[in-house]
Amino acid sequence: MLKKIIAGLLVCTMAGSLMAGCGNNGGNGGSNSGKIALSVWHGGAEDTEATSNHQRYLKMADSFMEANPDYEVKVIGSVTAEKLMTAMSSGTGPDIGQPNWVHCGQWGTEGIIADLTDFVNNDAEFDKDDIIPAAWDRCTYKGKIYSIPTSINSSELYYNKDILAEAGVEAPKTISELVDLAINLTTYDDKGNITRAGYIPDYPWLDNVLWPVAFGAKWIDEDTNTITFDTPEMKAAYQWQLDIYNAIGYDKLMTFKTGLGTDAEEPFLVDKLALQFCGEWMFENIAKYRPDMNYGVTYCPYPDGKPELEGSMFVTVGVWTLNNKSKNSKEDGWKLLSYLTNKENMKEMAGGFEDVGALLSRKSALDSLADSDSVAPLKKQVAQMLQDPNVDGFPMSNYINEYLSVVADEMNKVFTPGSDYSLDQAAAKVQADVQKFADANPVN
Repeated sequence: MLKKIIAGLLVCTMAGSLMAGCGNNGGNGGSNSGKIALSVWHGGAEDTEATSNHQRYLKMADSFMEANPDYEVKVIGSVTAEKLMTAMSSGTGPDIGQPNWVHCGQWGTEGIIADLTDFVNNDAEFDKDDIIPAAWDRCTYKGKIYSIPTSINSSELYYNKDILAEAGVEAPKTISELVDLAINLTTYDDKGNITRAGYIPDYPWLDNVLWPVAFGAKWIDEDTNTITFDTPEMKAAYQWQLDIYNAIGYDKLMTFKTGLGTDAEEPFLVDKLALQFCGEWMFENIAKYRPDMNYGVTYCPYPDGKPELEGSMFVTVGVWTLNNKSKNSKEDGWKLLSYLTNKENMKEMAGGFEDVGALLSRKSALDSLADSDSVAPLKKQVAQMLQDPNVDGFPMSNYINEYLSVVADEMNKVFTPGSDYSLDQAAAKVQADVQKFADANPVN
């Protein structure tokens, strides 16, 4: 899931903004005109659609140069994370780049990207508090801010209102209610084959971040640098999913899953799945393939007996960073970076591709969607949901990918049909293996 979500995050007015004289293939340094030449690299395509991220960035660059005539700004898209890291490490990269957020802790400690803590805290106009706390947490490592969050992505629970109404039930608030619906809304043909599933725990993927957040589980005790994957909360985040498989039958659910379609034939869109967790791209899929669908969206259910966890969601973020080895001063770089991510420009980016709305890390940008006639009402609802204090995410460290890779390997063994590999065994293995990474890369 993380890869998909990350790919979504990277997809980001006129060509006149591509000013000449930046040198070094878009790197930083002086301009032939004598102006301060600043360069911006991002991962999205250099799309010509006026509402694309690239065109919006170009428009911002024009506005910045108009307000600051001593600067020239060059914007380049389609830059991979590998190219960005290589260029920044060598000192020939851009002033501002858009890496994957999971790398920022390591890039920061290695001196590739700049420490932005003082800039953020001392710039009153930037208004740090306008950005949701969960987004800041993805940008902070060992108390230092190494990136500025821009776009945010999450997963919500989507439900078919007609199917639930026919059964006389409402959207689940608790995990036990979701388990009951998963079982009771599943229908079968006369041969016992599933024709519609109520809910499938690992469809479209086995989510190793969403449900631990919903259960209030933590991946690490940052005070003691101890991995905490073997806690009751973490195990409970997986056990209820196993309960659904045990109740319905692994073979039946696996057979049903193999016949599911994609795009216009996605099971949720063709009434083969009553409830599904998914990212915000579900809105666009429904609008494209079944615009008249009667559906709803809600927070992921909370564990029984823990109403204080209601509203829990997880987020990942798209980020901007400042090149620590730029030939330009950090002050010049921050002048542009803070401009790109200020309230006004975040609201501009919240317009989204073809003005369908995009979810940004600033509260003011999320709130701005309420005034748009082109944004789906349920996306506006999600924009408010993302401001809940229970929104969280995977913690920043230098071994995020390694941690999640171990979790995926172990949990896939548990969820393999016919496997006798227990949840306790998997949790213990994750605990032991990841602790080695933690010992080598302490977060405290």
